[in-house]
Amino acid sequence: MACAEFPVLCRRAASAQSPGAGAVQGHGCPFQETIHQLSLYTQHFAREYLPLFEARRTDLDARSAQRGEDLRMAFHDLEGNVGRFLHDCTRLVADGTGVEAEGETRTRHVALARRIETDAAAFFRSVESYCDSLSGEASTLREAIAEMEDFTSEAVAFLDVPETSTQENRRADRY
Repeated sequence: MACAEFPVLCRRAASAQSPGAGAVQGHGCPFQETIHQLSLYTQHFAREYLPLFEARRTDLDARSAQRGEDLRMAFHDLEGNVGRFLHDCTRLVADGTGVEAEGETRTRHVALARRIETDAAAFFRSVESYCDSLSGEASTLREAIAEMEDFTSEAVAFLDVPETSTQENRRADRY
């Protein structure tokens, strides 16, 4: 991991350990390290930016406040899925099935990790879009919005998941 490309991730990895980090070392899922690192991003987002999504913000219009609330709820879903994945890693290692996970268990676990990555990339892209929509509206939040936009851009670049709506539109155009 290049710290120049992912400075938030590097700082978070150096300063704190995520719950389930020990399980990341011993489990056989190829996505476990990525999900662990994603948990560092979600921890940072919760601490630094989630308060900006409170529904009672008086410096946002009703539409922007509702969109912020929707994003807040989506974040809690993502955060829960990341936590469950890391808990499953811990459980699989404790069961002794971590590296030997075969068949349906391994397939399900890998599919869950891929879905979490895709959902996280979609969430962070939505936050980027939300930041763009606020750029002219909330002058009191301008600096926080700019920081959050930089952070979400880093998270999207880290996840490196193609935007699925663009792919689906291209496929539909072929037929």
